[in-house]
Amino acid sequence: MDFEKAVSGSKGDFVSATEQSTLGCQNDELRPKDPPDGGITAWLHLLLMHIVFFNTWGVANGYGAFQEYYAQIVFFLFSIGVTAGRLTDAGHFRVTFACGVFLQLLGIFMTSLCKTYWQIFFAQAICLGIGNGFSFLLIIGHSLPDFTSHGFHHACDLPCLLWFKPRLPPRKTGQRTDTSAFTDLPFILFSISMFLKFWGLYFALFYLPGLMILNGVGIIGRTLPTIIAGRCVGMLNMLIPMSFALSFVMYCWAAVTSTAGLYVFAIVYRLIAASLQALFPAVSTTMTPDPSRTGTRVGMNMRFVSFSTLTGPAIGGAIIQGQKGGYLGAQMFAASCIVLGALTPLGARIAKAGFKLKIKVQFATLCMYI
Repeated sequence: MDFEKAVSGSKGDFVSATEQSTLGCQNDELRPKDPPDGGITAWLHLLLMHIVFFNTWGVANGYGAFQEYYAQIVFFLFSIGVTAGRLTDAGHFRVTFACGVFLQLLGIFMTSLCKTYWQIFFAQAICLGIGNGFSFLLIIGHSLPDFTSHGFHHACDLPCLLWFKPRLPPRKTGQRTDTSAFTDLPFILFSISMFLKFWGLYFALFYLPGLMILNGVGIIGRTLPTIIAGRCVGMLNMLIPMSFALSFVMYCWAAVTSTAGLYVFAIVYRLIAASLQALFPAVSTTMTPDPSRTGTRVGMNMRFVSFSTLTGPAIGGAIIQGQKGGYLGAQMFAASCIVLGALTPLGARIAKAGFKLKIKVQFATLCMYI
């Protein structure tokens, strides 16, 4: 891994790292400017991120009458990441984002005209899903470089259109997939980890859609752990114990026998699951030693996860059907996937940072705790 890291907490320790890091830029003119660390542009980005999340995950988590199509929406939302990330790295952010918004609008408006199954599937699952993917994935890495002193939580918790302006310079068009990632052990382990976790995570979200409290308590789950991660323990350090906690809660689901108990489970489960959903994209950005390839690497992570979100709920449903309506087998499958996904990032953590509890990873423009 070709990146700078240090243990000291002061910013002064990283002054020389900008000159030493290699971004793939051939001269100083192509190097990005220092992070604004706030200001009208950075905060406007956060406001617009909120609008994007509202129009992507807000729809996907709405369920209702379109529940059966939303597994495909989540799949396309993640799987389009490689293409969207690569286009962003190449400097085509605004065009790609505009295409995503157009597809979102097309899918929503066309739904009102649908009369057959295949028309609803095309409008809700495919058109809206691809549009969500093009818009959501592009803004994952755009707010992090805008803040250095306010911490990770301010950069990611305030989930836009043409006001978004990428800070990193575009690089020449190359391969859609960053082949160097397949020899990057921390990246490989992290990708496997997230595939396994999301394989089990979405089972409860899809099979408890009537409990809308799942979405309400997610606000706390997305904010509090990220504040702690940004100020105290680091993002990857927070992701690992939260993963183990989620697997434990998932195993406990099998012991729930009452309506009150189900509500308690739903609240605790959503609190922890929301934290994993918030930490996942941010940790993905730290798995890229070269910021100019962040879009491609994050997109690759998203594509891995897309297949788990597509097949996880389906496998759970098949297990329930095989057990004639019993949930125990599906619950054990989901919980076991999450616990395996919790073990894997330990290897990624050690491979990336060793056994030190808290270090800073220095990119050319950004210091981040892991």
